Amino acid sequence: MGNIFSLDSPLFKICSKIADIFLLNLIFVITCIPVVTIGASLTALHSVSTKMVRGEEGYIIRGFLKVFKENFKQATGIYLIMTALGIVIGTDIYFWTNLEGTVATVMSAVSIGAACFLSMGLIYVFVLQATFENPVKRTIINSFLIALQRFPVTLLLAAYYGVILYFIIQFFVVDAFMVLYGFGLSALGSAVFYGLALKKYIKKAEEASEETTLVSDEKKETQ
Repeated sequence: MGNIFSLDSPLFKICSKIADIFLLNLIFVITCIPVVTIGASLTALHSVSTKMVRGEEGYIIRGFLKVFKENFKQATGIYLIMTALGIVIGTDIYFWTNLEGTVATVMSAVSIGAACFLSMGLIYVFVLQATFENPVKRTIINSFLIALQRFPVTLLLAAYYGVILYFIIQFFVVDAFMVLYGFGLSALGSAVFYGLALKKYIKKAEEASEETTLVSDEKKETQ
């Protein structure tokens, strides 16, 4: 009986994981309230959820806030740029779909295609911000390139988020669940897909980092 409540018991580990997901979800929801901070919050959410999947999470709130602060400037810049693009494309869709004629039909299709392409970039952009060190422009460009290069995984992620969005819209009880656990749990699920999509890119980045470290060490030895 004592083993059930020990720190190494499966029950304790499950309860600990549930508590971690709750804390992750809570801090994410709170930091999203100002709205303009959503980019930094998404970056921190993806960073912590990835570590949780790997079993490297440590202190949830402390880790989240650390990533949030470190990435605030760039993540907010990305968020504002992507939001502006979304507003422009959304306005185009609204304008052209309310007109008739061949030109309106063609432009509506182009606008909807642009919205789909923007959505593909959005799927990856904050994960890339959380994973790699790049300027804002490079992070945004890479998000679209990787979305195309890893298209099968991109489709899986789009379907994953699409199903979640459908249930949020259709069922009020799901909205309540999202506030308590949903965002953290969703991020954990998506972290598996992101692991598949970014595996080779992370490996290349690590190899490049190792080469840079070796060169630096050689310079120090020479000096």
